[in-house]
Amino acid sequence: MALVSGVVVVLTTVAVWLFGLGQHRSLFANSLISTTILFAGFFLFTTVGLFHGVKLRDDVGRLTDRINRKHFPGSDGIVSNLNLPDFDIGDSHGILGFLAAVLVAVLGAIVAVFVIWLVGALLWTGILIFAAMLYWVFFRALRLVFKNSNRCRGRWAASIGQGLWHASLYTVWVYAIIYAAHYLG
Repeated sequence: MALVSGVVVVLTTVAVWLFGLGQHRSLFANSLISTTILFAGFFLFTTVGLFHGVKLRDDVGRLTDRINRKHFPGSDGIVSNLNLPDFDIGDSHGILGFLAAVLVAVLGAIVAVFVIWLVGALLWTGILIFAAMLYWVFFRALRLVFKNSNRCRGRWAASIGQGLWHASLYTVWVYAIIYAAHYLG
């Protein structure tokens, strides 16, 4: 699946770059071009796969069973490994300056630990959501598409019809978001 993801990203980037060479298009136009390229690639991939009778096996299982929570932020050992730099306070401000510096250092350390934990938690959450989306799009959705491969194997008309239906189904919502953002924003 990582290979398929890489191929899709590279082909989309190269196609947008080639079609946009020497032209200055808006974000709206580039978004439409990118989505159309993705639509065409998905259509061709599903149509050829259905024609050849491709089948997908579920050898991944549940995605949540593969997540190891011991490396998440807030787990034991994450915060205890934090090394703070030494500060030279000096004698110029007396005991009040010293206490203020200690208070600022403690507050700064608490804020730093919280920010590091928050960024780590957000990063992990983003990675997990992205992995779940890719899993759904590249495996579950394609598995639903290729359930029709018995009816489409060796039949171009049925393969094209199913490929067009599923490519439209999986990309029309992206077009809707692009148009809504452009005309409502």
